Amino acid sequence: MSQPRRTMGELLQLAIEQPPGQREGWLRRTCGDPAVLPEALDLLRQYEADPAFLEHGLPESEPLIGQYRIVREAGRGGMGVVYEAIQHSGALDRRVALKVIRPVWAGAQILERFQREQQLLARLEHPGIARLYECGSAPDGSHFFAMEFVDGCPIDEWCDREALSTAQRVRLVLQVCDAVSYAHRQLIVHRDLKPSNVLVDSTGRARLLDFGVAKL
Repeated sequence: MSQPRRTMGELLQLAIEQPPGQREGWLRRTCGDPAVLPEALDLLRQYEADPAFLEHGLPESEPLIGQYRIVREAGRGGMGVVYEAIQHSGALDRRVALKVIRPVWAGAQILERFQREQQLLARLEHPGIARLYECGSAPDGSHFFAMEFVDGCPIDEWCDREALSTAQRVRLVLQVCDAVSYAHRQLIVHRDLKPSNVLVDSTGRARLLDFGVAKL
């Protein structure tokens, strides 16, 4: 049985994993599509000249994705970047967290995981879980979804900064347990519980984020 053809992003990711002196040869042997090879080689050479180029966010000349105006980069992980953005829709100006998958990485498996995260978030409505607002794609091939922006800090940093007592820390953890228990009742397992995925907002409420590797 023939192997499914890899996307540009998948080819490039696998090529980067090869030893530096063998990447181009590996790519030439593996690509299998003469129409794709020149662009793949060009991307590889750009990466080798500047490894950070694949991690760059939106260029400053393109501060918009659809109706969302980018304010700043708020975080990144895996193949995605999360931006703080403002949604402009009629009379609505809403602050959101905008998670974006760059086109170069938009392989079938990555998009499947990204879409699964959207579907799981759409099932969740709990005060301890950031809410999903909207999903979409941009003309440049980027895929995104917008969700509630949680302005806070990781739970461990919050506890230390506020010098919380043991009892206060336990109460915060119980808030997290309540959110996790709710997700479990929806048959969703988060699978990546850690301090950086639990932010405490200005009201002292613990909020669970990042269902990127969650499963039913």
